[in-house]
Amino acid sequence: MSKNQIYISLLLLVLMSPLAHAATDCAAVTEIPSVECETLVALYNSTDGANWARNGGWNVTLTPCRWYGVSCSGGHVSGLSLYNNQLTSSIPRELDNLTNLTRLSLSSNQLTGSIPRELGNLTNLTSLSLYNNQLTGSIPRELGNLTNLTRLSLYNNRLTGSIPRELGNLTNLTWLSLRINQLTGSIPSQLGNLSSLTRFSLYNNQLTGSIPRELGNLSNLLRLELDANQLTGSIPRELANLNSLEYLGLSENQLSGSIPSQLGNLSNLESLGLSENQLTGSIPSQLGNLSNLTDIYLYDNQLSGSIPSELGNLSNLKTLWLYDNQLSGSIPKELGNLSNLRTLWLSNNQLANSIPTEIGNLSRLGELHLDNNQLCGEIPTGLKDLPIYYSYRELSYLIKLNNNHLTADDSELIAWLDSRNPGWETTQTACPTTLQFSSVSYTVTEDVGQVTITVARTLSSDSTISVGYATTSGTATSGSDYTQTTGTLSWESGDWADKSFTITMIDDGDSEGTETFTITLTDLVSGENLDNATVTITDDDATFVSLTDFTATANETGILLEWQTAAEIDNAGFNLWRATGEGWKSGDYSTVIRLTERLIPAQGNSSVYSYRDTDVESGITYYYGLEDIDLNGQSTFHWDFIDSATAK
Repeated sequence: MSKNQIYISLLLLVLMSPLAHAATDCAAVTEIPSVECETLVALYNSTDGANWARNGGWNVTLTPCRWYGVSCSGGHVSGLSLYNNQLTSSIPRELDNLTNLTRLSLSSNQLTGSIPRELGNLTNLTSLSLYNNQLTGSIPRELGNLTNLTRLSLYNNRLTGSIPRELGNLTNLTWLSLRINQLTGSIPSQLGNLSSLTRFSLYNNQLTGSIPRELGNLSNLLRLELDANQLTGSIPRELANLNSLEYLGLSENQLSGSIPSQLGNLSNLESLGLSENQLTGSIPSQLGNLSNLTDIYLYDNQLSGSIPSELGNLSNLKTLWLYDNQLSGSIPKELGNLSNLRTLWLSNNQLANSIPTEIGNLSRLGELHLDNNQLCGEIPTGLKDLPIYYSYRELSYLIKLNNNHLTADDSELIAWLDSRNPGWETTQTACPTTLQFSSVSYTVTEDVGQVTITVARTLSSDSTISVGYATTSGTATSGSDYTQTTGTLSWESGDWADKSFTITMIDDGDSEGTETFTITLTDLVSGENLDNATVTITDDDATFVSLTDFTATANETGILLEWQTAAEIDNAGFNLWRATGEGWKSGDYSTVIRLTERLIPAQGNSSVYSYRDTDVESGITYYYGLEDIDLNGQSTFHWDFIDSATAK
C-alpha cells in the first residue's frame, strides 16, 4: 500500500469516528439566524435525534436548510416535516422561535407530553400536523391565534379536556381533525364560524351535549364525522343547509328525537350514518330524494313505522342497514329496483307479510338478513338466483331468514336455502292473524268534526276475524274534548280490505293547548291488547300566542333570552323554563327548572321580550323553553321554539 493510500484510509477512519460528529456550531451557521439553528438542535436533542429513522445532516453540518425534513425560504426555516421518523419524548416549546414556519408536521411518531401552548405564536403556520402520537393534556386555546391555518390535524392521540372555543377564530381552516382522542365537554358553537371547512372530524371521543345548530353554517363541508361520542339531543334540522355534504356520520351516540325530513335536501350526500342512537319516529320518505346515496346506516335505534317505498329510488345504493329497530308493515317491493345493492339487512324488526318477489331482482345482492321479523308466506323462488356469498368470519353464507313464518315448496329453493341458511325451516312458525292501526298517531284540530281511524289486516287472511276498539282518555277527556267511541270490526276469510271507524271531536270554547287520547284494538276472544294509536287534538280557541322567534345567546354576563310575538290574544304573560338536555320533549323532566319566579307580563301583539339568565356554569349547554299563560290560567308550551346556548 502506498503512502497516499495509507493516508486516505486513515482519513476515512477519522471521518467515520465519533469524534468527527461534533455538534453543529450554530454561531457559524449563515443560512438562517442562529436562534433558528439552535431551535432545530433543541428539537433534535429533546426527541432523541440520534435514533431517528432519518436524520441526515442534523447536528453535523453547518447547512440546516439541507437537513432531512427542513425547508427554508428567504433565509428562514419555513417548513419542518419529520413524519414517521421515530421521534420520542416531548415537543420542545422553543419551536416558537421559528417565526417564519408555515408547515409543521411531526405526525406518526412516539411523541408524548402536552402540545406546547407556545405553538400559538407561530402565526404564519398554514398546516399543523401532530396526529398519530401519544400526546396528552388539553388542546391549547392559543392555537386559536393561528389565523392563517388551513389544516389542523391532532387526531389519534390521548388528548383530554374540552375543545377550545378559540378554534372558532380559524376561519381559513379547511381541515379540522381531532378524532380518536379522549376529548370531553360539548362541541363549541363557535366552530360554526369555520365557513371554509371541508372536513370536520371529531369521532371517537367522549364529547357530550347537543350538536350545535351553528354547524349548519359550514356551507363548504364535505364530511361531518361526529360518530362514537356521547352526544345527546336531537339532530339539528340546520344540518340540512350543508348543501355540499357527502358524508354525515352521527352514529354511536345517544341522539334522540326523529330524523329531520329536511335531510332529504342534501342532494350530494353519499353516506348517511345515524346508527346506534336512540332515534324515534319514522324514516322520512324524503331520503328517497338523495340520488347519490350509496350507504344508509340507521340500525340499532327505536325507529318505527314502515320502510318508505321511496327508498327504491336510490339507484346508487349499495348498503341498506335498518336492523334492530321497531319497523313494521311490509318490505316495499320497490326495493327490488336497487340494482346496485350489495347488502340488505332488515333483521330484528316487526316487518310483516310476504317477502316481495322483486327482491329476487337484486342481481348484485351478496348479503340478505331478514331474520327475527313477522314475515309470512311463501319464500320467492327467485332468491336462489341471488349471488349470496360466503362469510369466512362467520363460517356461513350471508342469508338469514330464521324466526319468521315462512314456507317453501320449490325443491331447488329448499336445497339452496338448506346449504346457505342451515336449520332455517325449523325456526319458522305458522302465520298468525294480526290486526293493527294503519297509523300509530293522528293529529287533528278540535274543530275538525270527525277523525277517521283505519285498521289493516296483515299476515294470514284464511279465516274470519273480529276485533273490538275503544277510546281511552288522556289529557283529552271524553265528553268535553271528544265522544267516547267503542265498536267492532270484522273480516271474512280472504278479505284483506282496510276497515275504518270515526270519532267525533268536541269543539269547546276553552283554551286548553294540545291534548291527547288513546285508541285500543282488543282481541274479542282473549281480551289481548293488539295495538294502540294516539290522537292529538290541537286547540283552535281564541287564546292564542304565536312567536316569530325565540333565541338564546351566550355572552360574558350569562345567557340572553329574547323572543318576539306576532299575535297575543287573551295572554296574561310568560314563564321561562330551563334544562340541561332535551329529554323534556319526550317526558323526561329530571333536569327541568322554571327560571321565572313571577309571570313576565304580556305586552300585546308584535312585542319584543328579553330575559337574562345569569345563574349558569361555563361550558354547560342549556336548553330554554317558553310557556304562555292565558287569562284563565291555562298554559301552552311552545315546543317548536326550544333554543340552546353554551355558557361562556
